[in-house]
Amino acid sequence: YRFSSTSEEEAVVVSETAEEEGIIFEDIEVEVNGDKGTILVGTTGTPYTELLTQAKISLAKEGWDLQIKCYDDYGQLNQDVLNGVLDAHLFAHQTYIDSYNDVNKTELCNVTPICYEAYGVYSKLNSDLTQISGATVALPQEAEKKARALLFMSDLGWITLAEGVGMTAITEDIVTNDRNLQFTEYTQHTLTSAMEQNDYCIIGADAAIVGGLSVEDDAIRTETKNGLSAGIYATILVTTPDRAEDIKLQTLADALASDTMKEYVSDTYEGALELMR
Repeated sequence: YRFSSTSEEEAVVVSETAEEEGIIFEDIEVEVNGDKGTILVGTTGTPYTELLTQAKISLAKEGWDLQIKCYDDYGQLNQDVLNGVLDAHLFAHQTYIDSYNDVNKTELCNVTPICYEAYGVYSKLNSDLTQISGATVALPQEAEKKARALLFMSDLGWITLAEGVGMTAITEDIVTNDRNLQFTEYTQHTLTSAMEQNDYCIIGADAAIVGGLSVEDDAIRTETKNGLSAGIYATILVTTPDRAEDIKLQTLADALASDTMKEYVSDTYEGALELMR
């Protein structure tokens, strides 16, 4: 796999072969062992199509028919959930949904957080974080990615940010910097080439893999599911309030957090993608 940024999410995993050959996602046919009902879910591409396909196989054994539809129009995806064409969608984080609801006066809601693509601390000059005092730390230049890196550093205890800055965080929002860190900025996909000039670099999984790094093997530390940064940027399962407690969506959420799914994610994404449950 390699990673490719999108306009809405931090990044999505894209199969090189599929991209080169122009393969469009097609929902697979699976024999359903029973008739508990149909679950209609929309998404925008990998890795979500892959996670949902794995869930589809598991749910079929329990009598559920999970149907997956891939969209390239985020607005239409939202509308199809609101209009009942879909039971739910999987592609967005909470802040995007909040913004969409505010602008469109709608009530899309979060069933549960599903996964996140991990930011990590990387270094060619240090093998651990013992040399962090006085270190030079390279950050992504892009506003949303920089905010995420700052939130991650706050989670690590390196800095303290002004209260409530969230996804709008900038370096000027740093309230305390007791380790006297010095910051440099690079575009996300040039951060791996900046590792020779900086003590540590904060790099998203997409850029790390494109730059030849392994999240699992090379990251000194990665975001954890309990951290603020991962929580804000987690991809959530979205529906309308009247369906949030529906058994079919709760069953889907459980399938997306099952031991089988955890094994699949660990083997397939090697630390680049993590489940929230």
